[in-house]
Amino acid sequence: MLLRFDIIKDNAADLGSLFEMKSQNSDVYWSGYTAAPDKNKFAEWYAGQLQRNDRKIWLVRDIQNKGTTLGYLYLTFENQSVYLSHGVKEEHAGKNIGSAIINYATNICLTFYPEYNIESWIVEPNVASVNTFLKNSFRKTELVKETYYASFQKNLVMHNYSFQKG
Repeated sequence: MLLRFDIIKDNAADLGSLFEMKSQNSDVYWSGYTAAPDKNKFAEWYAGQLQRNDRKIWLVRDIQNKGTTLGYLYLTFENQSVYLSHGVKEEHAGKNIGSAIINYATNICLTFYPEYNIESWIVEPNVASVNTFLKNSFRKTELVKETYYASFQKNLVMHNYSFQKG
């Protein structure tokens, strides 16, 4: 499978692709929500994302299959860190697309933002995500925080994972 990473643009196709991804049961669940986003509110959120200077969003597409969207990647810049967040379409889970996304993200960061730490916050029960980050040179740090997850109806512990350069 050949992947292409496209920065999101201000168009209906990219909005629709990201909305579809963010409306999947697994993405809703692991994002801590109980229902898919409202389409109009999501469109407002999307427009706001396009204006942000501290976030970049890519859609991950399969070039061999008419550019079908397989996943997404967010890079959020805060202080001297870049935080990675990603998602993979449910029917493509387990095909190493998550690893390819993380690898792409770390390469972008190392090339264009070498002075930044590369990190991710992962909720404790998301074992698949933890394993994907661990196999891509991230290590669990001592930093933790609690966040309310409506999908679990309680606060959950999130652990910080940091990319090990070199």
